[in-house]
Amino acid sequence: MDIKKLILPLVCSVFSVAGAFAQQRSCNMAVTLISPSEGAVIAAFAQFDVTVNIKNNGTADLVVGDTLWYNTPLMFDFNRQPFVLTEGIAAGQARTIKLATITNVDGSSTDQEQEFCVRVESNPTGNGAYIDPDFADNRDCNTIIQKATPTAINDVDKHGRMKLQLSPNPTPAMVKMTFSTERATEVNLSVKDMTGREVMTRNMGKVSQGAAELHADVSGLAPGIYMLELQGGGQSAIGKLVKQ
Repeated sequence: MDIKKLILPLVCSVFSVAGAFAQQRSCNMAVTLISPSEGAVIAAFAQFDVTVNIKNNGTADLVVGDTLWYNTPLMFDFNRQPFVLTEGIAAGQARTIKLATITNVDGSSTDQEQEFCVRVESNPTGNGAYIDPDFADNRDCNTIIQKATPTAINDVDKHGRMKLQLSPNPTPAMVKMTFSTERATEVNLSVKDMTGREVMTRNMGKVSQGAAELHADVSGLAPGIYMLELQGGGQSAIGKLVKQ
């Protein structure tokens, strides 16, 4: 399997008018990636925490209000995001910080082994209120397994329900449902989350005998995995949908 580099750069900077003319503080940071841990298995479209331990090996403190900037390719928004320290990290001390909760949106058709990396550094422009003079320990990585995107279930399940073909899958909004019926019938749609809770129902109208195709708008559902079931004429068809 291909190894992808998922680099999470963290750029530390401080915005303080009072400190704008002060001498830059020296904060030599060493980072350890805590979560996701080595060998962690991340389900498709599952959420997980990005947590790091940062040790300040510098001569000056990181203080409350200092801002860390970070991003990751696994976020929907690729722009840097700010993280404002609510607790300082004194010189010679370390602190564990949860930077974000993000979603695995890889969407691969096969499981992927990937190297998830975190990098922490001072403002690369050199204009921040502090500077990291040594980047040797600023990056740490763990290998994770990103699970494949789930697809529709088998043709007929143990309850005798037929397979419901869904496309596109995953989808952010509209989904096409393809199935077949033994007779003309009125069809109802039931959508359940993975706890079995029904989150949406729709009367889809009447379909003719044979192959049929219907469309549903699922844009109102939260991102996650859902079971879609069409029922009518004593028959049912079911499929698994990933909502982006």
